[in-house]
Amino acid sequence: MASLSFWTGFTSHTVHFLAVTLWAGILIQVSWFSKDSTNWDRFLRWFTPFAVSCMIVILISGVIVMLFVIDITDYVNAWVLPYGQMILLKHIVSFPFLPLLVLMEFLVRKMKKIPTFNPQPWVKAESVSILIVFFFTGILGTLSPPHDIDQTVKSEGVCKLGNRPT
Repeated sequence: MASLSFWTGFTSHTVHFLAVTLWAGILIQVSWFSKDSTNWDRFLRWFTPFAVSCMIVILISGVIVMLFVIDITDYVNAWVLPYGQMILLKHIVSFPFLPLLVLMEFLVRKMKKIPTFNPQPWVKAESVSILIVFFFTGILGTLSPPHDIDQTVKSEGVCKLGNRPT
C-alpha cells in the first residue's frame, strides 16, 4: 500500500501492525506462559479495555488498508480472485474477536463472583484464533492485490476454489 500512497500506506500499515502486535503479543505470552491462575482478575481488568482499544485501531486501520487495495464496490467481485477469497476468509475468521471481547468483560465480572474461576482456557482459545488470522494474513502477502479486477482475472485467472465447471 505504501507504493500507492507512501504516507497514508506507511502510517496505516504501521498503526495496524503495531496494534495487532501489542494485543496479540501480550495475549499469546500471558495465555500460554503464565504459570498459575493468580492475578488473572487484575490482568483482565486492564487488558480488556486495552484489547478493545487495540481492536478499534485495528478495525479502522484495516479498513483504510483494505480500501487502498480493493475498491469497496468491488469487494464482492474480488471473491473470484485468490486475494479476494483470502481477504474474505480473513474477515470471517476475524469476526469472532468482537464477541470474544464481550466474553472477556463477562469473565472479569465472573472472576469477581467466583475467585477460583480460571479464564486461561478462554484466553488460549482467543490466541489460537489470532494464529488462524495470521495464517490467512500470511497467504494474503503472497497474492497480487486486485487493483483492477478485470485486468487481474485476465492476467491471473480466477481462483481455483471459485472456478466451477459449467
